[in-house]
Amino acid sequence: FFDTINGDYGDGSNDNAVHIMQKPKDIPVLDNSDRDVVKENKLIAKPRFGVDCDDIKIIASKNDIDDLEEIYGDGSRFIVQPYIEGDVCSVCLISDGKEALPISLNKQIVEIDENGGEYLGGYVPYEHPLKDKVFKYAKLACEYVPGLKGFIGIDFIIEDDYIYLLEINSRFTTSYVGLQKIININIAKTIIDLIDKKISVEDIGEITYSSKASLYKNDDGILEIRIEDN
Repeated sequence: FFDTINGDYGDGSNDNAVHIMQKPKDIPVLDNSDRDVVKENKLIAKPRFGVDCDDIKIIASKNDIDDLEEIYGDGSRFIVQPYIEGDVCSVCLISDGKEALPISLNKQIVEIDENGGEYLGGYVPYEHPLKDKVFKYAKLACEYVPGLKGFIGIDFIIEDDYIYLLEINSRFTTSYVGLQKIININIAKTIIDLIDKKISVEDIGEITYSSKASLYKNDDGILEIRIEDN
């Protein structure tokens, strides 16, 4: 079972594999009595294509494994990764297809339990002691994947001094909605100029922010933006 779902990872077994994506360790199918082993090997499943924590499932028992077929359906493709508790964040980058520039570190507020996951909001920019290191990894990951141009969002989890790359989103992400209101560049125009080769990444200069933008869901579940007063 796990060999099948792990096969969705780039594990070096084919020419199209992305080597920075490591597949999780296989674990035996466990019953609910093996609580210590279950806790040690807790995993998380999510759709191959999804957004905002849709259909996330924590795997902590055999019953959870049995639930996967009902959640994802016959023939669905999904990803299984180790469950890591830590600081959930993301990096926004812009790229001309060869060189990438990190333009913000963003805090993500996510609620995950046995019933699934929900994206509650976040804020940008996010100051963290490992910011420079996260930026370095985000830039390397973005430049490693051929053909990434424009706006890219990369999700990370920071656990103590460890940084885990979760996924690369080759699209505008939710953080952009707040970021574009406080950053000192016109992101869309800058991307167009980069791709049209009117400017280079080096021409962009220092990235600064006029304030902090918070994103949160109101009582109706609609995402709203609050810009802090200076």
